[in-house]
Amino acid sequence: MGQGYLLLSGSSAAYMPLVQGALTYIANFTGSGTYAVFAQSLTPIFGISISGSAFSAICGGFTAGLGSYPNAAWVELRPLNGFGDIIVRDQYGNILARYGCYFSGSPAYVGFSTKSTLRVYNVTALG
Repeated sequence: MGQGYLLLSGSSAAYMPLVQGALTYIANFTGSGTYAVFAQSLTPIFGISISGSAFSAICGGFTAGLGSYPNAAWVELRPLNGFGDIIVRDQYGNILARYGCYFSGSPAYVGFSTKSTLRVYNVTALG
């Protein structure tokens, strides 16, 4: 950690095992990259891709553009028994975008990957 954030640059990834009993994973990050729930093989099962203020939902090999949200403050990922819930929120907790999809595979990790630069300020698991 440096300057209050984890910096990922170049082709890099940072991830952690899912927390037993956690229902949602909340993260605050900026830059360009992916925040996702990964399988044991580190393949993204579902998550979100960000480039500046543009967000896209990821579900397996499918991507759906969600729009540009310059006032986004954090993203929640919820792996709910085969359904991935993705929520983009502002600093007050208001929902800016939401996307859900059914996924196959077993979630094992939550984390980030980038081929550019991504700053991760906070990751919280809530049960």
